[in-house]
Amino acid sequence: MKKVVTIFIALILFHSYSQERKNIEAYRFSTPPLIDGKLNEKEWQKIKPASNFEIFKPTTRFGKKIPKGYESFVYFGYDDKAVYLAADFKHPNPKEIRKQFSKRDVITGFDAEGFWVSIDTNDDKQSHFTFLVTTSGALSDLYVDGQWDNSSTNYDTVFDGKYHINDDGWTAEMIIPYSAIRFPKKQIQDWGINFGRDLSGELNEEYMWNPVDLKNESYEESMGLVKNIQNINPPVRLFFYPYLQSAVNIQKSLKPSSSYSAGLDLKYGLSNSFTLDFTLIPDFGQVSFDDRELNLSPFEQQFSEKRAFFTEGADLFKKADGRGSRSGGPFFYSRRIGQEINFNENDYLNDDEEILSYDEKPDLINSLKVTGTTDGKLSIGFLNAVTAKAFAYIKNTNDNSTRKVEISPLTNYNVISLSQQFLNDFSSISFLNTNVNRSSGPNANSSAIIFDIYDKRRKYNFNSNIFQSYAPRLSEKKGFRATLSFRELKGKFKYSLMWGGMDRYYNQNELGLSRFNNVQRFNVTLNYQILKENRFFRSYNSYLFINERYRFNEFYRTGGGFRFGNNFTLQNLTKLELDFEYAGSEKDFFEPRVRDRFVIDPGNFEIKFGLKTNTNNIFSYGFEYENNEFNNKQFDENKHSNSIMLSAKYRISNQITLNISTQNENVFDDVGFLKKKNKNIYFGKRKIKSIENNIDFEYNINPSKFLSLKFRNFWSSAKFDEILYNLLENGKRSIIDYDLLDYDPNTNFNLWNLELNYEWWFSPGSTLTVQYKNQIFNRDNKSGINYYESLKELFEIPVEHQFSLRVNYLIDYNKLRKKK
Repeated sequence: MKKVVTIFIALILFHSYSQERKNIEAYRFSTPPLIDGKLNEKEWQKIKPASNFEIFKPTTRFGKKIPKGYESFVYFGYDDKAVYLAADFKHPNPKEIRKQFSKRDVITGFDAEGFWVSIDTNDDKQSHFTFLVTTSGALSDLYVDGQWDNSSTNYDTVFDGKYHINDDGWTAEMIIPYSAIRFPKKQIQDWGINFGRDLSGELNEEYMWNPVDLKNESYEESMGLVKNIQNINPPVRLFFYPYLQSAVNIQKSLKPSSSYSAGLDLKYGLSNSFTLDFTLIPDFGQVSFDDRELNLSPFEQQFSEKRAFFTEGADLFKKADGRGSRSGGPFFYSRRIGQEINFNENDYLNDDEEILSYDEKPDLINSLKVTGTTDGKLSIGFLNAVTAKAFAYIKNTNDNSTRKVEISPLTNYNVISLSQQFLNDFSSISFLNTNVNRSSGPNANSSAIIFDIYDKRRKYNFNSNIFQSYAPRLSEKKGFRATLSFRELKGKFKYSLMWGGMDRYYNQNELGLSRFNNVQRFNVTLNYQILKENRFFRSYNSYLFINERYRFNEFYRTGGGFRFGNNFTLQNLTKLELDFEYAGSEKDFFEPRVRDRFVIDPGNFEIKFGLKTNTNNIFSYGFEYENNEFNNKQFDENKHSNSIMLSAKYRISNQITLNISTQNENVFDDVGFLKKKNKNIYFGKRKIKSIENNIDFEYNINPSKFLSLKFRNFWSSAKFDEILYNLLENGKRSIIDYDLLDYDPNTNFNLWNLELNYEWWFSPGSTLTVQYKNQIFNRDNKSGINYYESLKELFEIPVEHQFSLRVNYLIDYNKLRKKK
């Protein structure tokens, strides 16, 4: 280990490597152009364009120039108020230019050409803004701090873009007001910049002006330069987002109920580098349904964050989340803020009392967030949120008197993230802290320190995370957790080594999510990828993942195994996946739900095969099959499982798209936890079946009006055999009298969600949304009925219908000041 560290430090001190960056000169407009997509203004002709685009994707074609007939030219200009961009994209057959409509901020999966610009105003290779316009007029804006993820599209600002198809191809224009971006106050400044052309629909390729080789560099490291932007001043960045919302709930045999709410979001530039986001009396009533499932595991189900306030610019708060599904869960899990309340009624009820009703969630009173980066490359993020008290309402059955009790106190949540770039453009040291303060009851605090170090050629990475948790409500002592990893990043053959562990007291679940404690893993991963395509494959990569698992405090082995994965992309863009996994017998310390007790799980062998055709086709489909066979079972269980998933996408027209999917999963002779009583832990043998169906329908009326329908039905049943096991101290089971079980464990779970949305962007940053939602849910013990019988019974339950109207309006202070 000492030798590895020595070699790595030496690599850091090597001379830096970077490709020569393309550059263009900024042009100052005397008269701003009219943004209509047509390059009619003579001043555009005075600008030397960015040209000679090279391939961006697929990565195995890196170095290829854009084909003849698709010549691309981009022009950059500015004045005292905004940045102006123009693109002139040639096409050999303009009538064949793809023009599928897409929704605002949807940047993939549509069949249209696109033009985008990415701007790194600090030229620090850390964060950038991206703006896009397509040949159907769709717009997207993104802010990326670190590496792109789905939350990057939640950035919404005021900018505009237009396109025009002509006899030579198509042209586009954009205006990006200075209030939409952050930049330093300097007399002369250079910005990192790159321009892209999306030809994925027609040629299955994307091109960039400054070359981007994703096999060796990340996107943000590959910007060109726009030079000599002079005498521009950052404006006051102040936006108000007031909203109004009304909703009506209708249910059979009940009187309709209505509600009204109003609130305000604010975005303010504290300086050229820092932004304050504030939301007062937020209402998330139009947030999409969660994908809830029947959860028989000892762990809570994780849901994705769908509230824009918590997803926009969230990268800074993810620095401690680690990499991959085995990273231990998010250090900051924003769904904790305003989550559903779970409480034990018996803790609050006296004799002859019953619960009348209770607040399912505490109201979110307000939230604020400050993010930005100093000139010294210190990135700072701070988030604060306050939730109100929640109450249960109790009735005395003797005299009908009522009282209310507090079931959730007034709570303040704080998150801070500090990330300092050092050594080079890629390395950083970060500190994160989460804090929960309650008006009554115990508080909580967790901290993390992250070292993320790269050599200057970005060939190797060393990462170290150290955590501490203090959560007296969940654990009696402070907890410790850490990870160490070393990765090779470039070449056909790569490897990574990782160790991660946490002691028995670690628990970050007050404001994070962790599923394990008292565990440690040793992982080795070997990767192979082709660097150039061949006649069969556009891309191919495979990996061998080997892991060994131990207890942290006692350090003895609990299990281990390997996974061999293969991913292919054929020349027709069909994607194939073929995976094999073997896991030996394991001591499972979590399923018994009692500390230091374990059940022995049998070893298993898994095979998985998947196929997905080119999604740019008018019709595309996918197929996925997974099968598990188990061995070394204790009794005569015939444990095995299989899962099959089918999906299809049909582009009915350039405006209408339909996506459908169905998945069927079966687990036979599964052995799972039933209950604890005194010192006994009972298990049962069950068959688990589940079916999930999804339908997504999108009608993009025009670039500013969208209609969408989402439907999801999830059914699952767990049917137990009349066999009861008692868990022994050695992890094995003994069969005992089934009559000792005093309840029916069989479960029938059926959930139906339907959501219909009409969205109209009636002004930049301003929306009107009309939504209809309904949900039906049933859970009972009728595990013997099939899917269709369960669905029939589900619809005998009265459906609650919700209609809502919401108006969000963006007010730019600079425009308001102009009017005055």
